Amino acid sequence: MTINSFTRLLFVFASLFVFGCQPDIRKDSLRTPIPLSDSASLETHITTPSASRQIAFISFTPTSETISTLTPKATPTSITFDLISPFENIQINQLPEILSNPFALPSPGQDDGHHGVDFSYYHFGAYASIEHQPIVSVLPGVVSAVINNRPPYGNAIIVETNWQLLSPFIKTKIGEPKFPELISYSAYINCPQINPQLILSNDNTKSMYVLYAHMESNPTFMVGDLVTQGQQLGNVGNTGMSGNPHLHLETRVGPAHATFSSMAHYDNQSTNEEMANYCFWRVSNYFILIDPMLFFS
Repeated sequence: MTINSFTRLLFVFASLFVFGCQPDIRKDSLRTPIPLSDSASLETHITTPSASRQIAFISFTPTSETISTLTPKATPTSITFDLISPFENIQINQLPEILSNPFALPSPGQDDGHHGVDFSYYHFGAYASIEHQPIVSVLPGVVSAVINNRPPYGNAIIVETNWQLLSPFIKTKIGEPKFPELISYSAYINCPQINPQLILSNDNTKSMYVLYAHMESNPTFMVGDLVTQGQQLGNVGNTGMSGNPHLHLETRVGPAHATFSSMAHYDNQSTNEEMANYCFWRVSNYFILIDPMLFFS
């Protein structure tokens, strides 16, 4: 064997060693751990980049979305979650004491009633006002919407939690929601025209969505960010169409992987996309509204 042949052979072996031992950066860059406790952790494998998970209100096709899977790492059994208090300094059993505006089921397709619950107080224990109080995520999940001071929600954030992460208690309260084949709105609210052939995926893949509204400042999150249970989302404020400092909390079940670039209504500056997103989220028959207090029992 000549020196040149030996050199080429040595280069081949070196290349196999160097490149063959490299991690799969593409795969590992899409894996982010969610810390749970000292004894267990959970990894979420997001197989579709957040940018491609954006729902267009005129072409919603869940069948093209890749379902995020969450797999327990330290135990063979599935890890599920119940809701915790949305406040860092208020216990879950104290929430009924600060419930200032309860849930009122709206008329089908209309924007009446009260779609969530409001929490507020002027004096509660050692606290003089609920304003500035830290708001935390009641469940782990993925950010589905970031709303920067748009009417009526003001500064708001929506967090999606995969159905398989919900506890049996929550699933019992929700039941088995069935999504319609066609979207429908009431004629009483101004909604931009959308594609009437909005079809759900055959497997009825669903998630739970929690909206936190009227926060003090713009959320510091981006759509697609992972959120842990108990992580601070912001602080109680008085933004949007709000008359006093409070947290407006909504819980809905809807098709998995829905994201919204923004949403707004009842304002001349609202764009068609913002109004369509608002209608899709708020008054369509795709996101099934549930009283949040059912989960705090």
